[in-house]
Amino acid sequence: MSKIDRLVAAIDPAPHPPEQGQDARELFHEIVATPSKARRRVRWPVVMPLAAMLAAAAVMGVAFIPTDAPSGIAPATALAFQRSGDDWIVTVKDLYADPERFASEFKARGLDIRLSIAAGSPSMVGHVAATDNSEEPGIEESVECEAGRCAASFRIPGDFKGSAQI
Repeated sequence: MSKIDRLVAAIDPAPHPPEQGQDARELFHEIVATPSKARRRVRWPVVMPLAAMLAAAAVMGVAFIPTDAPSGIAPATALAFQRSGDDWIVTVKDLYADPERFASEFKARGLDIRLSIAAGSPSMVGHVAATDNSEEPGIEESVECEAGRCAASFRIPGDFKGSAQI
């Protein structure tokens, strides 16, 4: 026996399998003789048309939902409205929102205000251009910019009835 054979023999804890007894042979034959349950075969000719009908029903169901029906998840608001005495304090939460979205949020509060936000040169940062078509006291603007981020807010009189373009 070579040196390697002796090392391998020392590693192998059971160089020869133990003899099978009568109980082990009986268990083996019992396991082998037990019939296994046959797997159910998937019937593709039935499954495929059923899946196609369900998909068509889902598409048709979505097609007939009215566009103005409420959905499960409401989009986040682009403007935050807060009362301060009789006035509204409006803070722009989403600077990248569509002007139509801003208009619909103002309209939901009964205000005829159009707001659009555009990028400007560094000298224009923090400036607001507004036209107020009302006879009443106007809208006060406030823009604060820090480290390239700006937050715009507006004080709108609670009895504001005119229209404005900001």
